[in-house]
Amino acid sequence: MKTLFPGLMLTLVTALIGSVISHYVSQWVALSPLMVGLILGIIIANSPLEGRLHPAAQGLGFSQSRLLRLGVMLFGLHITVSELIAIGWPGIGLAVVMVSSVLIVGYWLGTRVFKLPAELALLTASGTGICGAAAVMAVDPVIKPKDEYVVVAVATVVIFGTLAMFGYPLIFPFLHMSQDAFAALAGSTTHEVAQVVVIGESISPQAANVAVIVKLARVMLLAPVLLIISWLWQRRTAAQSNTGTQSRGKITIPWFAFGFIAVVLINGYLPITHSIRSALLEFDTLILAMAMSALGFNTRLKNIRASSAKALLLALCLFVMMVTISSTLIHFFWPATL
Repeated sequence: MKTLFPGLMLTLVTALIGSVISHYVSQWVALSPLMVGLILGIIIANSPLEGRLHPAAQGLGFSQSRLLRLGVMLFGLHITVSELIAIGWPGIGLAVVMVSSVLIVGYWLGTRVFKLPAELALLTASGTGICGAAAVMAVDPVIKPKDEYVVVAVATVVIFGTLAMFGYPLIFPFLHMSQDAFAALAGSTTHEVAQVVVIGESISPQAANVAVIVKLARVMLLAPVLLIISWLWQRRTAAQSNTGTQSRGKITIPWFAFGFIAVVLINGYLPITHSIRSALLEFDTLILAMAMSALGFNTRLKNIRASSAKALLLALCLFVMMVTISSTLIHFFWPATL
């Protein structure tokens, strides 16, 4: 435990500072504590203080692995069973189309067209298609990419999610769409839950409600996507190593994905008070921010420059594709889409 303490304290202090900064800048931009923690970690790790991080190495690794899994499990607190019922099968169908198309096209474009490492292509597609940085961090322990790839994927989420957050409210008056239809567009194409809330509330409370419900349909798919990625990725690894069919049968299950599902069910069926749920959500944000800051401390900027430009192009293509697909579905099927 003594070997973990320096790293845990470092990530805890960084996450708390990130939470304070996030709170004060929230009136200008929805920059979550996770993002601020990542940025602070990167700044310190690439400064003259880098040499003093060695005693914190084990604690940083613990934060980036064990705490991350716990944070992903508790992320299920964002969803209740009643909200899933409100989404309905058409809304879930819209989410499935959006997430699956982004993952499939993103992986193909990233590896075949932009010649990105498979891990980076999958991380970028996951963050774009599901729930932003939380999805990137959830896929991280499943495919075990380089830390630099995770940072680049998170950066694409921040950039295009922020553009959507500021851009959508500006273009809404020029679009011939109802508030609910526009909210569905925002919820089905914007990266982070917090960004969706900002967009919806800039239109109306009803629009915010619709946007968040549509967004949560995508978040709900995080657990099954993790299980599918785990299975496919291990088959891919076995095929590349030519270890035969016996190794292919050894599937490592990302158990925290089942934890995510369990938390959703507990959140829906057990009598959890609003104050307790809010406290657990704050705790979840804190430990995810600790995991993100640990990622930042383990990142060296010199290693991410080569692939960052192509990853941004991939994220741009995926964002345009999401807007196109969602707009088409809403135009032809609204209000039956939800």
